[in-house]
Amino acid sequence: MSDLNRIGDMEKNASTKIVFSTTEYRGSTYVDVREYVESATYTGFTKKGIRLHSSKLDEFMQGLEKVRAALPPSAGEEPDESA
Repeated sequence: MSDLNRIGDMEKNASTKIVFSTTEYRGSTYVDVREYVESATYTGFTKKGIRLHSSKLDEFMQGLEKVRAALPPSAGEEPDESA
C-alpha cells in the first residue's frame, strides 16, 4: 500500500489506528479507510477496511450521517472508565 496518500488517522485502541487515505488505480481515485496495527508480532495495514471509488464518497458520507442520526444521544460519549 505504498501508493496511499495518507490524509489522517484516528485511534481505535492502544494498538490500532484507523487510517484515512486516497490512492490512484488505473486512472481513477479511490478512498481507503483501513486499520493499521502496531504490535509485537505485526506492524502494518490489515485487510480490515474499505476502499471505494471517490465518486461514491458523498453517498458513503450520507450513509454515515444516517447511522449517526439513528444512534441514541448518549452513544457519542466516551465511556466513563472511573466507574
